[in-house]
Amino acid sequence: MTRTSLPSIAVVALASLLLGTAAGWTLAQLEAGPFVPVLATGPAEPQAARGQSELAPPSALPPSADPAGSVRVALPYPAAASAPQGAGPEPAPEPIDPDLWAELSSYLRSGRFEARMREQGWPVEQFLIQQYAEGGDPHRALALLERFPSEEADLYSIVAESLGQAGDSVAATSTFLRALELAPFDEAVLERLAELDPGSALSLLDRQAAELGLVGASMLDLQRARLLSALGRTDEARSLILGALDGGAAEDWALGLLFEVDPQAAEGELLERIPSDPSGRLAIQLAEQLAGSERGAEAIALLEGVLARTPDSAEALGTLFELDPERGLAYVDAPAAEGLGPDRLDQAAQLLLERGRDADAVELWLRAVRLDMSDWNALESLQQHAPERLWAHCREVSADTRDDELLGDVADLYWRDGRRDEAVELWRRASRLDPGDSEWTGKLRAVALGSDPL
Repeated sequence: MTRTSLPSIAVVALASLLLGTAAGWTLAQLEAGPFVPVLATGPAEPQAARGQSELAPPSALPPSADPAGSVRVALPYPAAASAPQGAGPEPAPEPIDPDLWAELSSYLRSGRFEARMREQGWPVEQFLIQQYAEGGDPHRALALLERFPSEEADLYSIVAESLGQAGDSVAATSTFLRALELAPFDEAVLERLAELDPGSALSLLDRQAAELGLVGASMLDLQRARLLSALGRTDEARSLILGALDGGAAEDWALGLLFEVDPQAAEGELLERIPSDPSGRLAIQLAEQLAGSERGAEAIALLEGVLARTPDSAEALGTLFELDPERGLAYVDAPAAEGLGPDRLDQAAQLLLERGRDADAVELWLRAVRLDMSDWNALESLQQHAPERLWAHCREVSADTRDDELLGDVADLYWRDGRRDEAVELWRRASRLDPGDSEWTGKLRAVALGSDPL
């Protein structure tokens, strides 16, 4: 199901440094209380207190002599923000430069802010609500959201999450329920409601399913099962999950949820399905669950079984590293592990390094760069721990090769290390091997112009 998402704050921030923290704080102050607008012709002076009149809208302000046409209005210079009630003392924020504050005042009151917000298609009230919610004032965010209701479910979720973090579970629940009304069956919202008020969430979910004619849908049954489990109705939850599995629901999700509801039933389901799963994915899922229940030896046996069938299974090896690093390292050294990719070799090398086996780690990093000369994790590790081995390898692989991409990778490495002449020579060789590749000519041109080719 597709949900409408709020634009990212990076976009909403108007691509301007002024509309980062400063703008959010300033707008919060505008909403927080009245003050007397003061025309400014120079740097704004800090004000100890606000006046009593409301802030005039831009159209009510006197015209400006500013050649750019913007009205220069001084907002009250911000004092240190007060900490939330009950919180310990907070360090005072770095004060904003008065000249910058005056410029910000001018920008916000010129009408340009409103115009840019209209360009982005994001109402100012949504911007303010999110600023309050993320700035530790969820009740003010909620009050503003009630004054300016939205059709954006994500906005209600943001405020609800902030209310929950502030300890107001009642308001958080009602706000999450409103989000669920706007975005039926939203999994993230249902998961939070399962913690706060599963009964109300289940009632709303059932009503929405009936209205949309979705009663009995497998994915909906899984969502209902989570809520039923939270209500202690385990038998009903298990029955729904097993039915959803038989109906072809998302296997990973359904089995994971079944482990939450009834671990024994989930293990039985996985053991039945593992033989017909050549990828080993289900065996890995069971291994992760068994490890969490302190049955590590069984989990490791499952993972080693997957690796015996599919030696290049990065997921199985990664899980094995987490459960038993020494067994993982032993597998990396085995002949069957020749097909391992650079990522897993890097991971194994880091483990060896932590155990003081530097020479063995270097050998694995060299294996990684032989597979992929652009693997920067291995290259940087070799530069740090065995630079002479790295440069010897570079000389070896670039000596007689006719692979222009390999030459380019080595040249990039040389350049980053300050070996500029060697880098240029290899880019020239790469260009001769593939004259049509503009990457090499572009880098050589950048060097000739005195700029950084990378």
